Amino acid sequence: MTLRLLLPFSLRKDFPALDSATCYLDNAATTHKPQAVIDTFTRTYSQDYAPIYRGLYPQAEAMTERYEGVRSEIAAWLGAAKSSEIVLTYGATDGMHAFISSWARPTIKAGDEIVFTELDHHMVVSSCRALAAERGALIKLISVRDQTCALEVNPQLLQQVITSRTRMVVIPLSSNIRGPLLDQEIDAIVHAARAVGAVVVGDASQVPAHQSLSRIFSRWKPDALIWSGHKSFGPSGVGVLYIAEALHDQLVPYQYGGGMIHAMAPDSMSWRAMPRMLEAGTRPIEAVLGLGAAIRYIQKHIDYDLVQRHEAQLVTAVVEGLSSIPGLSILGDLAVLKAQGHMVTFVVAGIHAHDIALYLADEGIAVRAGDHCCQPLHDKLGLVTGSVRISFACYNTIDEARKVAAAVRNAVACLR
Repeated sequence: MTLRLLLPFSLRKDFPALDSATCYLDNAATTHKPQAVIDTFTRTYSQDYAPIYRGLYPQAEAMTERYEGVRSEIAAWLGAAKSSEIVLTYGATDGMHAFISSWARPTIKAGDEIVFTELDHHMVVSSCRALAAERGALIKLISVRDQTCALEVNPQLLQQVITSRTRMVVIPLSSNIRGPLLDQEIDAIVHAARAVGAVVVGDASQVPAHQSLSRIFSRWKPDALIWSGHKSFGPSGVGVLYIAEALHDQLVPYQYGGGMIHAMAPDSMSWRAMPRMLEAGTRPIEAVLGLGAAIRYIQKHIDYDLVQRHEAQLVTAVVEGLSSIPGLSILGDLAVLKAQGHMVTFVVAGIHAHDIALYLADEGIAVRAGDHCCQPLHDKLGLVTGSVRISFACYNTIDEARKVAAAVRNAVACLR
């Protein structure tokens, strides 16, 4: 049985929105939701809904147990030592700000260095730059080599970027421009960070729909890790922040409110231990339960080795279909994309990315055009008209890959 039969047609039926006429190829922005996640929302609102933690009646206690059960599921799925290392956030952006506010802001001092890469999302770039400006820290970048978007991870070059003054290194474990980083790229950065005692933060927002988080976690053991639910078949409005227990005594609350307060007096207050110390206010109960349903769906139905091979087949079909179009350039190493990619990002000389995306939209094909929250990278590469990104998930088909490649060829012929 081929992957074409094994993967898309066995999983696609679980995603009711895919029955529409649109060929959905914008999965790096957000993924569709399986019926199991939709059913969890329906059940929660129609049968089980109640506040968590403070109610003593059966519905509230049952909802609290379900909510905390998801936290335990996430810890086990990731391979974390304790569920107290799992903070349930409102998304990856909220998770990044939570870590910066609770650990980095009180820890990083003037003259310290913060390192990230030219592949990082605006969320990382902007929050780190704001932190550096506030604390008097220095920003240093791990650069990309050229349009292959390969990172410069030669040990001698890394030693110039990651030094004894470096306190925090952020790594995009999968880029929203070129897809997964190579193991050797991450290996080199983590090794350099560990050598100087810097804290390693992994942005895994693009990972869980395509790669095993537990493999990444066990291989590199980041000090902090963030990802969002909506890019991995779960709901929007929920995400995960892992913080290693070794850092817990360095954390401070960054928001105050119900749920995180342990005791309040007229002239003093104390707060709960991790993870609830960082979970102030009413939490996204239904979204967390939906995330739990998405993780259970992944565990039951997703074989990451098969998914990677399947998505690489789709990428290969697109790359080969675009390769002969005059003036079209693909961002990323073509050999790597064909081997393990799940997206194809490209530019066409003389044609704006938005014009191509609008042409494809008229053909019933949904892709993303613009700078993909990586404007500094586009500026460096001289991509003033943006780029077009075609991004796959396990439920996409080889027919869709061929359809979009043919449509891009027609779009270029029409717009040139």
